Amino acid sequence: VICKIPSMLRPGKYSLSVSNNGQDFSTALEFRVLDPFLLTSLDPALGFRDRVVNLTLHGQNLEGLDGLACLLNSHYAAPAHYVNSTTITCPMIPMRFDDNTTEVSVELTLNGVSFSRGDPLIYSIVDFSVDTIFPTSGAITGRTPVTLQLKGSTRFVRWCHFGDFKVPAVARRDSLLCLSPRSAFAGDVKIGLGFDESNVHTTNSKYTYLPQPLFSRMDPMNGPELGNTLVLIAGSGFVNSEGLGCYFGDKLVVAEVLKSGSEVVCATPPMKPGRYTVRFTPNGVDTMRVPWQFTFDGVVDVLRVSPSHGSATSELSVLGKGFIDTDSLACRYTPASLLTRALFVSSSQVICETPKLVELPAIDTWTGVGVEISLNGVDFSTAAASFIYVPPAKIAWIEPAEGPTRGGTVVQVRGNNFHSINHMPRCVFGGKSVHAVVVSASKILCTSPPREMTGLVTFDVTLNGQDYICTRDVFGSSCLDGQRMFGYHSTANLLSIDPTSGPFTGQTAVNVKGHFHYTGLSTNANLETKLSRLSLSMRLLSIV
Repeated sequence: VICKIPSMLRPGKYSLSVSNNGQDFSTALEFRVLDPFLLTSLDPALGFRDRVVNLTLHGQNLEGLDGLACLLNSHYAAPAHYVNSTTITCPMIPMRFDDNTTEVSVELTLNGVSFSRGDPLIYSIVDFSVDTIFPTSGAITGRTPVTLQLKGSTRFVRWCHFGDFKVPAVARRDSLLCLSPRSAFAGDVKIGLGFDESNVHTTNSKYTYLPQPLFSRMDPMNGPELGNTLVLIAGSGFVNSEGLGCYFGDKLVVAEVLKSGSEVVCATPPMKPGRYTVRFTPNGVDTMRVPWQFTFDGVVDVLRVSPSHGSATSELSVLGKGFIDTDSLACRYTPASLLTRALFVSSSQVICETPKLVELPAIDTWTGVGVEISLNGVDFSTAAASFIYVPPAKIAWIEPAEGPTRGGTVVQVRGNNFHSINHMPRCVFGGKSVHAVVVSASKILCTSPPREMTGLVTFDVTLNGQDYICTRDVFGSSCLDGQRMFGYHSTANLLSIDPTSGPFTGQTAVNVKGHFHYTGLSTNANLETKLSRLSLSMRLLSIV
């Protein structure tokens, strides 16, 4: 028999009897009518999905009644345990609920009927699983701002735990921000999240403490404004990590660690010309200033070279714009990619040393090469001027090696690899330059200029108007075959000859008297004079 309790009964004790006919009733049983229990609070009010907890329900005038139970989300019943008149406990098993359930209502039932009143009690299921963490690493000095994206809500998180150390968590709209604490050691630690002092959820995410880097060298220290210069920073404590990079000014570029943490390299971004601060970041967030600045140079443009041809002993003048006097100023010859020193003259001119013949295995003689300029020894001008490489010329001997001070002596220069490009060959007698004619690859003719004084002067030849075969250049390259000399002497003064005639058959000994000068430079030790149109060889008896 099931009886429905009238709804208007006041709390108290009542007798309950049963009748089959509405007049005759059975003996009475005592039945109590109770007010629903007043519940005031729930502890804890939130917890993790993967943890079973005992809920404590606080209220007034609670009793330990048979059939008393906790009803969770109006669906799951859990046994209630009476503690005292203000406390009842029951277990909470969050795993019973699907992953979309974040709030669970809690009430009491008595024999399957709702038996609690007061404000609704809600238990919140929090999911502190971490979706992403950035950065995943930071310096052992701490204070790295770490952002965590959670799968669930962030509003209940109060603490971030880095291993055994905790720091306050700042909840944002959809993320958490925590400043990493200082660590005594480099290495990995687990990330934990807590909503109070004792309830901590250790996530599967880890955070890596990095050693403090030290800097010893940066090379190069300048590069073109177009960027893409590979800059090497040497030191210690570099670790390949997410967010590794370099800042040039306020622009961040990706970096890569080389040689087991002793070097890091990064490519410069395009920047306006100027000097910029360089900072290193191990994680894209923390930055450390490098002791050196990087200079972005203006674009270097190569227009032409002078001379347009030359040999391995040539001094090459490169004309262009944007040149700067740096310790790493260099020239490059393509396609062999040979580097030589460069001497700064002005912003529009530098002097290059041409590579030696033995350094040009990939270049045949009389071959055009490109000439490029670098301000840092790494990056080169996009434009290249053409230079014609020719084999170096050598002077074997000159004949005659002396002549009168009035000039006019036709000098024959013998050697090899002579050429005439742009019609610029010249002979130089003691600093005086005269036009020369290249007869063949082994012969040059030129005429000695007048000179006021007698004596020896240096003799040299230039085939391109700039480089000289035997003169030392600005880089100290020596003459290939020794310095040549030309002797100037006074004009011979003929006083008399005896006899003044002889048979056409020759063999007449003629005695020539006068004032003569002999230097001994000529290859023929005999003097030469002229009688009519015939050259006669004369033996020197004495010199006045």
